[in-house]
Amino acid sequence: MPKIIQNYNPDWGIIRLDENKNVKLELVRETKGNIDTNLLQFRNEKRKIDCANKHFKAIGIDYRTVDDKVPNYWEPAN
Repeated sequence: MPKIIQNYNPDWGIIRLDENKNVKLELVRETKGNIDTNLLQFRNEKRKIDCANKHFKAIGIDYRTVDDKVPNYWEPAN
């Protein structure tokens, strides 16, 4: 993933070819030990995740934070 917010990089995304064989980024996920960004270990992580939410929303990419308790992590965010 390209760096978008200082030294922040989301953990993973899914890229596929569309019907015209163009590369398309479909979703991006940030994996943390807790979905509640207020409980993250480092203070600046919440700010980076908030910025990533805005960035990916602006370019039309589904982005969300998930942990090992999130079922169907591949489905779009609410």
